[in-house]
Amino acid sequence: MNRLAIHDSGGEVCPYLGSRDDPETALWYPSLINQCYRVIPAIPVKSKYQATCCLTANHSECRVYLEDVSLALPLDQTEGQQEHAQWQRSKVLVWAILLAIVILGVLIWLSFSGGFLRFANRERPFRETAPLSLAEAGHPTLPTVPTRVQNTVTPTLLHSSPSPSRTVVTFTPTVRPFHGLETPIGIDHPLIIHRILAGESLDSISEKFGTTPQALRLVNYNLVIDLLINNLIIIPVNQTDVRGLPAFQAFMVENGITVEALAKQVLVDPVMLEYYNELQAGQVLAAGEWVLVPHISTPTP
Repeated sequence: MNRLAIHDSGGEVCPYLGSRDDPETALWYPSLINQCYRVIPAIPVKSKYQATCCLTANHSECRVYLEDVSLALPLDQTEGQQEHAQWQRSKVLVWAILLAIVILGVLIWLSFSGGFLRFANRERPFRETAPLSLAEAGHPTLPTVPTRVQNTVTPTLLHSSPSPSRTVVTFTPTVRPFHGLETPIGIDHPLIIHRILAGESLDSISEKFGTTPQALRLVNYNLVIDLLINNLIIIPVNQTDVRGLPAFQAFMVENGITVEALAKQVLVDPVMLEYYNELQAGQVLAAGEWVLVPHISTPTP
């Protein structure tokens, strides 16, 4: 089984973690594509849980990994189950409303077309008989009695107005991955913040991540050439041409803070901070989250 080691912990990924298309392989960073095949059927795992457990040596302590395969994955580890259940309930409600509207429309159509709600017009006309001329019979003429005419009343059926239908709108929340170490940051130019391990150098890091030592020097602000263990380095993954990119520094958020407040704190343009970190205006960053701070000044030579 071809698995990648996690560079921040040195351990292997969980053997039950695989992608949607191939249970034998998994992405080495937290992704919604990764699924847990320990449970049946396989389901996605939260990105934060992948980063802290599935993609590290800690996966051997996972209770799903240790217990029976029929055990369902806990809700705090699964991704998207509540949204899926809400979507199913909304779908059933919409179909029920549509069925009620169809039934009501059929009843209205039957009432107009003379169906089972039509009343018959029941008229019972009186038989008119020609009056007998008493004068011709030799009797005195009597006053003429008027013929009584029965008024026929046709009942009118009042049609009920259809009840207004209620439109159910469902919202799909946008899921943004938690920016931690070894997690790709950015869309156009994905970068990761890597903690240096023993024995690593610019050449070994470049070969491992598909870049060059020169590119590493350009994207790191004030990079110490003699790499020290546990120091941080920013890596342009699978990129050798980094011209046009600013130099970056890694910064960890200590308390919840908005993008604008953080930009003011680190003295950078908030628009650039949002762009290179996939953030939105007004967004609140969580404690422990890492961001890339762009610098316009000359980077490390």
